[in-house]
Amino acid sequence: MCAVTVCRFCFIKLSLLLIAIEARNEDGTDCSISINPGHELKLDSNSQGFFIAESADDVKRYVHC
Repeated sequence: MCAVTVCRFCFIKLSLLLIAIEARNEDGTDCSISINPGHELKLDSNSQGFFIAESADDVKRYVHC
């Protein structure tokens, strides 16, 4: 899935602002952080997001659903 799609979904549907994504390779040895990622970044299950929200509880509620 494209990072821009995920950012847009988080903002419009969940009221969370996704500001950066940490992407790791399959074996977890290499990672990179993309601030304000574009269409070229593809997300997988090894990705982690950095959010701005009203509270940490808001992020936890949506991320773990």
